[in-house]
Amino acid sequence: MIGLVLWSDIPPQKAVVWCEDQGGLAFYTPKETAGDVRLKEGDLVRFDVALETNFRRVVNPVVLQNGVATGLSASLAPFAEKGTPVPQGEVIPFPFERSAAAAARRQDDCNAVV
Repeated sequence: MIGLVLWSDIPPQKAVVWCEDQGGLAFYTPKETAGDVRLKEGDLVRFDVALETNFRRVVNPVVLQNGVATGLSASLAPFAEKGTPVPQGEVIPFPFERSAAAAARRQDDCNAVV
């Protein structure tokens, strides 16, 4: 999995990672790694995901690039409303016309090849 570190607390070395699959956030504490990995806000990281009972844990993190998105959490903060529940697993469909037009083009392309 690839992700961006949204928040980190350096002395205890805990971090919260926004994952590429747009699923739940993943949480990191140093016990999940054998090396001395220091995750900082804005770092782009590659990691394995361990699924716990009610959260995802970052395992074996590798920093791909430092400071790629420094300030990301501050940029997202104005869009969060305290106390507002966040919908889980909501999928927003494309408009039907767009999907139907794309399907028609694909069908035309297939017919042209035959």
